[in-house]
Amino acid sequence: MTFEGIFRDAKETRKWLHYWLNTGESAENLATKLGTDSTVLASFRKMQSEAEKGLKYAKFGTGYQTKKTTMDWLGRWAVEERPLEYVAKQLKVLDKTDDELKFLRNYNAIKEYPAILKKVQLERAKHWAKLNQAKTTRS
Repeated sequence: MTFEGIFRDAKETRKWLHYWLNTGESAENLATKLGTDSTVLASFRKMQSEAEKGLKYAKFGTGYQTKKTTMDWLGRWAVEERPLEYVAKQLKVLDKTDDELKFLRNYNAIKEYPAILKKVQLERAKHWAKLNQAKTTRS
């Protein structure tokens, strides 16, 4: 792919496609940036389609995971109260800056985890508050 006057190899092209996908770039805008490079645009459209269907949402463990499987794992780690660093290590994004993350497939997964963890912690706190309230009303 040639972008901004620079030729990019397949690996670099894949990184840019992930960046554009993660930042919400439309296929139409991408077509104006890339011009006649229809192969790259076709790859981008395929990635968009997979993302919309929840396929190849993240890559960790045994390979590509669907959105559902990824969310199940994120939920499991949240229930176990795993720190963000642990999850980042599992997703192979530890020590990546925010700008670097946008070039990776696991960008959305790592961005989801803090909210999932907070939700689990809130539900746990509500549960314990209800138990304590029931205990005090019986006494």
